[in-house]
Amino acid sequence: AALRVTDGAVVVVDAIEGCAVQTETVLRQALMERVQPCLFLNKVDRCILELQMDPEDMYQRFNKTIEDVNVIVSIYSDGGSGMGDVQLFPANGTVAFGSGLHGWAFNVERFAKIYAGKFGIELDKMMKRLWGDQFFSAKEKKWTNVNKDGYQRGFCQFIMTPINEVMRAIMD
Repeated sequence: AALRVTDGAVVVVDAIEGCAVQTETVLRQALMERVQPCLFLNKVDRCILELQMDPEDMYQRFNKTIEDVNVIVSIYSDGGSGMGDVQLFPANGTVAFGSGLHGWAFNVERFAKIYAGKFGIELDKMMKRLWGDQFFSAKEKKWTNVNKDGYQRGFCQFIMTPINEVMRAIMD
């Protein structure tokens, strides 16, 4: 009943465990009520501190979870509902990452605003570079969509590596 009077729903998914049975139930209910879902990947702190995952491994895990959620969304979304595209993508600002336990969160847009000014490019373009197969070479100062030696995924280099360093420095 609560979904009937809301503008959106935040679906919280464990970044380590991935989708659970409840995830599918909540997404199905939200989409049936024509409520736009957003995704929050929780427990990113555990990926960093407990599992000691490197940024690329975290990206792969996050990407898999987002894909799994989008499979569920595609099953239950009704193309004729007038809601438009309800798929969830970090580069569109519909996915956030964080730690409920430690009380912090971010989305790609937050970092894109910082780096768009630094690189002198538009915010939308920077958001696309901070997710997916977008790689940057700090030495050459070039972006590419092919993983080459000396290049690192934008999400890893500009978002997860700094967060990893801060988290580990704080906890040491």
